[in-house]
Amino acid sequence: MTQQMTNPKQSSLADTPRKARRRWEIWICLVLVLLPLIYFFDIHLIVIGYLRNEPCYRWRPAAYWKAQIQSRYRWLRNSDEPLTHIAIAILIKIKRNPYTDYSFREGDRRALPVLLFLIKDSDADVRSDAVFLLGMIDPPDERTMAAIIEALDDEDFGVRLHSLAALRNLGPSARGSSEAHSLV
Repeated sequence: MTQQMTNPKQSSLADTPRKARRRWEIWICLVLVLLPLIYFFDIHLIVIGYLRNEPCYRWRPAAYWKAQIQSRYRWLRNSDEPLTHIAIAILIKIKRNPYTDYSFREGDRRALPVLLFLIKDSDADVRSDAVFLLGMIDPPDERTMAAIIEALDDEDFGVRLHSLAALRNLGPSARGSSEAHSLV
């Protein structure tokens, strides 16, 4: 009878390595499942933007919108590659078009702080889109006009071209701006 009885401490010590290994397996599985989801939904960009105290539009910081613009241009630049054609066809079938799924609402004033932040970015594509979208906010305010006019002196031709398009788009509503009067 004494041989059959075991010390409870000894049995729990024998299970400890097995339990610890099981716990590690669970943690590894969680990490392997959650990390791709975090990157797929751009949660890391949202967290980084909030930590940097960036302006937000539709509950997403400027870092998120910058990545969206860069992703769109990446799709446009690589559209000639066969694998990209296949990927685009699949995305369109599930109603996700990387060319037209653009989350900025044209003319939405709430995007103004983010666009003014993005117009100072180091990436020319981001600055170009920011200037173009600023030109759709009608009627423009002083900050919008100052940013668009400042973009006329940008080193990148695309940014300068989009700033001219933005001024043309604003047209008569831009004439009331003191910034526009200083150009004349």
